[in-house]
Amino acid sequence: MKMGETVTQARNAYLAEHPKARVETAGKEAAAHTRAHAFIVMRAYLVRCTLARAWAGLELAVEEGLRQLTPLCATEINSITYTGNGWSIKMEDPS
Repeated sequence: MKMGETVTQARNAYLAEHPKARVETAGKEAAAHTRAHAFIVMRAYLVRCTLARAWAGLELAVEEGLRQLTPLCATEINSITYTGNGWSIKMEDPS
């Protein structure tokens, strides 16, 4: 199975579980948001696949591994906005 097929299957499974994630695009801004969302979701999926392969020998689910890593998080993202010139991300140290 090719990576593109795997990503398409993951997207279809996600949309089956989250029907409200299907976005009707109206105009350039909505289309940009939809493309950005799809990009982020697919990147997250690729990270998940990489972690699953790396942790396969540990008999550890990706979700459990991430939960165990949560205390090591050094940054919280407060907001992500698109300004027309690019994306703006506001972060702060949670401590």
